[in-house]
Amino acid sequence: MKAVFYILGTLILSICTESDSRDSQIHSIVDKHFYSFNTPIDSAKPYTISRGEDSDSIFVEFQSGGTQTELILHKLAEYETWKAGLLPEHPEILTHKQETVNEDAGVPFGINLTNLPDGRYIAIWTSCGFSAFTIIKLNTNN
Repeated sequence: MKAVFYILGTLILSICTESDSRDSQIHSIVDKHFYSFNTPIDSAKPYTISRGEDSDSIFVEFQSGGTQTELILHKLAEYETWKAGLLPEHPEILTHKQETVNEDAGVPFGINLTNLPDGRYIAIWTSCGFSAFTIIKLNTNN
């Protein structure tokens, strides 16, 4: 009987230890102070997200300004080069999300940044009554 409790105790301890070592989940809501409308990109205050590990799960939520909302995410350096006319092609779209948003249903409008490397990004979003951009600075604290 003692052997059964020992085995069960060992299994429970190993399960708890494994769940404690999982990657963190970060759910971040971009505050309106980080929304830029007519601000030059180099004057925009970046929204910084720090994670403990590269593999941490990151979901960033943005304000929806109407029923139909669209968001596009680019690497900031590529976007600035393109805006300056030095990049012939439109910069790579890392994320493109377009959806009908029902805020009354409590469904957030946001994007997953989990697999992106550290760096600076620009999120540009538009909707029926709202258009803005936010500079996102993603870094890992090792």
